[in-house]
Amino acid sequence: RTDDDWEISSLKDEGIDPGKINELMLDILNGNIREIHSVLIIKNGRLVLEDYFYGYARNQTHHLMSVTKSITSILIGIGRDQNKIPGIDRKIYEFFSSYKDISWDDQKNEIRLKHLLTMTAGLDWSAWEYPDTDIRDSTHAMTRSDDWIKFVLGRKAIDTPGKNFVYSNGLTMLLCEILRNTTGLCADKFAEEYLFKPLGISEFN
Repeated sequence: RTDDDWEISSLKDEGIDPGKINELMLDILNGNIREIHSVLIIKNGRLVLEDYFYGYARNQTHHLMSVTKSITSILIGIGRDQNKIPGIDRKIYEFFSSYKDISWDDQKNEIRLKHLLTMTAGLDWSAWEYPDTDIRDSTHAMTRSDDWIKFVLGRKAIDTPGKNFVYSNGLTMLLCEILRNTTGLCADKFAEEYLFKPLGISEFN
């Protein structure tokens, strides 16, 4: 067993072709598959492979970047289970009543919580058109603004909510603000109390 109680087995014993896994590992080591920092395989409740690359290790914290979006969605789900966040069909303007100067036109008025969760809000957002450091990049512009929430809410509605997926860091900011408005806790504190502690996760930032 590992020190975190995973029972250890082998690829062969759990019915996994070692040859295929060897090919995968060689592709990673030779740089044919990039940006892979670790490989863990668990089958039948047993750990059969664990390896790390480029200086990463089991007990090293890792910059999760866009995994944060999945965590935020989980937090919204926990808030729903606690009856602190209403249904996902609730229109988002109801969560942002303090932003009086936002123009909620007919199209923007139809944006609902579910559209933030699925990144189908229909708001103008350039995520992949420009480098992150380019002033034309929406995320870069948001971080340079005085009020991130106001910046996102103020984006022009260019598509019908629910119609098309557009990757947006801004929508995640809105979800975090909804979480704060409804639970009284910022996303990091809410996650610490209701997600990380129950999972035994103590190292995060």
